[in-house]
Amino acid sequence: MVVDDEVAVLHIARLALERVGHQVVTAESGDEAFRKAALMECVDVLIVDHKMPADRGCDLAASLSRLHPAMKVMHMSGWHRDQVEAAGSLMPGSTMLEKPFTVQQLRNAVTALLA
Repeated sequence: MVVDDEVAVLHIARLALERVGHQVVTAESGDEAFRKAALMECVDVLIVDHKMPADRGCDLAASLSRLHPAMKVMHMSGWHRDQVEAAGSLMPGSTMLEKPFTVQQLRNAVTALLA
């Protein structure tokens, strides 16, 4: 599942990951992501923007982790990792991908997360 308020990011992430065999569900907000995740049997990976207009990625990740405890979390951010960590905005045990990223960087990050 990829959650970001930027439609272009959702589109690129979906295409990049589907082309290497992943099933991808996207959402533009935390509410939409929660509704979709509640209907899903399994969410293996959550890729979430760390800061959206109405949602914090770490809060959404914590909520979805209660529904899908085995889910792995990757935060995306235009901020540097140090800034995100200093703000306490990373879910413990999660990884982070800094924006902008390439399609290959996204694919590699998801592969590493699932390994």
